[in-house]
Amino acid sequence: FDLPGEVYALPPKDHDAAAKAAARLTGLVQPSFVAARSSKLADLTLESVHHAPFDPDFHVADGGPAVRYEFFYDLDARKMGLRVVTSLGEDKASIVDGVTACRLAFHTMEVLDGKALNMDSPANRVGKIPPFKYGWSHYL
Repeated sequence: FDLPGEVYALPPKDHDAAAKAAARLTGLVQPSFVAARSSKLADLTLESVHHAPFDPDFHVADGGPAVRYEFFYDLDARKMGLRVVTSLGEDKASIVDGVTACRLAFHTMEVLDGKALNMDSPANRVGKIPPFKYGWSHYL
């Protein structure tokens, strides 16, 4: 994601608190099921996020967080990357599927941005969803 310049004027954010707030406000999962961290990553690309090492102290497991979010920032290029890890463990009560985990990640980004969560259907939002237009790639 490309980040607007005003993001850099904000004080450091508590990503874990934002993820827990998004979980509480949406009701998608229990706040204790999520954990988040942030770090800087120079020359941020999809590949660099994919190959960033996992912190052994920050993992998903039965009895621990079912979803882990790692926000990576490249402040020089004004980019952000996000890694989402979910638990598909044995305890069915703590399983969070990837779609729900990603949805909660986007709500976490709204909290971090200081915006109110928009829980309405995208079709009901201001500006609505633009009509889909077929391009040349759809005819191939």
